[in-house]
Amino acid sequence: MTTTLFDFLKNFNSEAYEIALQIEDEVTTSPASIKTYATTFLECIVMDMLVKSGNGNINPMATFTAKVKKLSMFNVIKYSFETQLLNAYKLRNTAHYSLKKTAEEDRRLALELYEKLFHIAWRYFDEFGGNEYGYLGKPKYVAPFRENDDKELVEVPNIERMEKIYDHCIICGRRNNSHYHNLCSDCNNRIEHVEDVINLKNHFEDRFNKRHIVDLGYSKPYSDALIRELLNEGLITKIDKSYEFNDEAFKDYLDEIEMYGEIEEVLSEFASGKLTLRDMKSTDYYLKGMKSIRPFTQLYRIVSDAVFREFISQLALGIEIEDIISNTTITHEEITSWYAEQLRLLERGVKNDDFLNLPAFLEGGDSQTYKHLMFLGYFTAP
Repeated sequence: MTTTLFDFLKNFNSEAYEIALQIEDEVTTSPASIKTYATTFLECIVMDMLVKSGNGNINPMATFTAKVKKLSMFNVIKYSFETQLLNAYKLRNTAHYSLKKTAEEDRRLALELYEKLFHIAWRYFDEFGGNEYGYLGKPKYVAPFRENDDKELVEVPNIERMEKIYDHCIICGRRNNSHYHNLCSDCNNRIEHVEDVINLKNHFEDRFNKRHIVDLGYSKPYSDALIRELLNEGLITKIDKSYEFNDEAFKDYLDEIEMYGEIEEVLSEFASGKLTLRDMKSTDYYLKGMKSIRPFTQLYRIVSDAVFREFISQLALGIEIEDIISNTTITHEEITSWYAEQLRLLERGVKNDDFLNLPAFLEGGDSQTYKHLMFLGYFTAP
């Protein structure tokens, strides 16, 4: 059979891919046996991460946990990825040693483990060179079958990741040191952690505490980190020694995270020329960013910067200001606002070479243009 979820591993790690095929087959035909393949699969990708990072000379008798800890200790993987791997391995052991031994229990554990292995496989692929294989977005997870459960579960957002184009984070605007993503590490971490946040929301309808989170398979340090993150995001409220989800804040949180993917997609199309400046200025993303609505403010800045780069280049060619306004996307109001902002930045010591050279462009070109701008109040006489 051919897999619908693990195709990205086919040329990246053929051994892991073949095991994934077995897992996908067994999860529907013999869910109790998935634990055997899951162990082999996890060992396979962890060993490959060790080799790719130059740490492949580990003792072959080392336990799975020791191998994962070594990856974390040498900063090859982040703590959140370490937790994902160890949680999946722990769940595999739960499946192996389950005392219930019922078909329903086997199916439930197989489904849960299968989904965890999928997310782990993609993260391994994404962080260890998978960008060279042409997959620009994570495939949408589709469960092979669902439990008969009346509770409607929250699904993990399917966020497609694009090739890095921008040097500053497209969400918060901070300098982005990532080699692969258009989001900085902090904003990217929000995407990486959303799976764990949703997992808690799906498990806890009422109040819960740290012990409940640990019982789900999370380590105590990571449970503490999750609680802090949930509190900082305003997603939970502390009541005595327990916590309760804020449903309205949780919905807003998910909507914002999903917007990250849409913002990255539209900015990638803009950078490739599929969307023009005029197209971008007519989008809801741009209009919301203009009103300082999160998470669109940086998109607004990116588009505005492009608008003024076009404006400056037109001025440098000596084109009349009214012709520029007629033939481009810039307006009188934007020029006035931009000029005032540049003056404020200059007073704070922030220099923009394009702005500093602007009077020279105008003085060297048509003097009528410069006088016209002065008349409109765009500039003051030197």
